[in-house]
Amino acid sequence: RLLSPGYPEYSEEKEDGEDECQIIVREGLLKVTLQVLRKINQTDLATTLQN
Repeated sequence: RLLSPGYPEYSEEKEDGEDECQIIVREGLLKVTLQVLRKINQTDLATTLQN
């Protein structure tokens, strides 16, 4: 939720100056980051980032 409010139910509404491509990239980066954190056993940090 730090990167996208309401994740994973992030609305399709555009934020100020943010286009659809930026939203997709940001959500993809969040998913990759969460996967890496979980893989290296940093589940608490991943949970904090997701919330």
